[in-house]
Amino acid sequence: MLLPATTLLLLASLSAALPAKPPAAMLAPQGQNELAQFRSLPAETQTSVLAVIESRLRASEDPTLRRIQDLAATAVGLPPLEPTGHFLPAEFAPVAPARTVLAIGSTQQEAQRQQFPAPPFLRELQPRVRYDWASGKPAIGPEPSLSQRFASLLAGLPPGSDAAVALLLQQFDADFDLRGIGAWLEHTYADRDGHVFAGISLYDAWYSGKTVEVPDVDAIAFARRVLHTDSFVSPIPEGRRRERLYQQIHDAFGRYREYRTLREAAAAAFVSADPDLDPVYRELVGRMHFLWARLGFDPARVAQKLNGGDRSELLTVIDDALRGNADAAQLRAETRAALTTMAATVRATAVDALQKANPK
Repeated sequence: MLLPATTLLLLASLSAALPAKPPAAMLAPQGQNELAQFRSLPAETQTSVLAVIESRLRASEDPTLRRIQDLAATAVGLPPLEPTGHFLPAEFAPVAPARTVLAIGSTQQEAQRQQFPAPPFLRELQPRVRYDWASGKPAIGPEPSLSQRFASLLAGLPPGSDAAVALLLQQFDADFDLRGIGAWLEHTYADRDGHVFAGISLYDAWYSGKTVEVPDVDAIAFARRVLHTDSFVSPIPEGRRRERLYQQIHDAFGRYREYRTLREAAAAAFVSADPDLDPVYRELVGRMHFLWARLGFDPARVAQKLNGGDRSELLTVIDDALRGNADAAQLRAETRAALTTMAATVRATAVDALQKANPK
């Protein structure tokens, strides 16, 4: 079933995400040239180059780099990332159409991905350690390719950035009720005809600002998993009750998006001066740079602030401090400058190792 017109208008008012870009396309022209040089090397040489870079960066005394690497080093014994999957008609709506999974890269899946791009979040970072918003835990995903790892270095992100971000998100994501919404949104999107679009989550779909189909399977799963009611059965008849359920889904997504994007901005601000985020939320980055510095770059203290009250109240307090206190603005500027210096160090180390391995 389609969302009612009133809900679609509300959803359309949310800004759409930027189209996804491969890491190479996000690099400056010079970086793209260096990535092409790296790709031209034999695999064993690529491996050696990465080992040299990582060894040199581990020995760095840069305090910002050390913070990231020290936090990343605590990511031990992580489980493998488990796919969330899609909701099953047999469990939630036995009369609904059978579901067929459309593989990533298929014509229909790619067309749907164009409609529902993944929200931008550190796309230049190719993570092996990822935060699982469904389980609330960091996990090990697929190993990035050698060229993906090198592209992240050219973007100024040191090894361990993925683990540091995942560990921070674990501390920041402390609202159990909202995690239930997040777990629902992490399931794979399906249309009302039973097509399941692999690799596209309900979060991607709702974030897009485009028309989102809500099959009974997913709507009833929301009612049971999030609202904790068994009062809906398929087919859900038209009327105010169904409209209200759709509106509750819409409202839950809105709350969750504000919650999640604040925490993503805080985590991204720990590793980058200008992280890749939705433009709507990039204005949070400077505030988070100040917050990190003000709290001594202590993840537990930052988590306490993020989870200690209303989002708007926290941002108002930060904005008031930045407007009325030159020292606060200086803290923000120093944090950004330190991250910029670190990124330049990472890039320079990568380029130097590449040139020594490929002196042309």
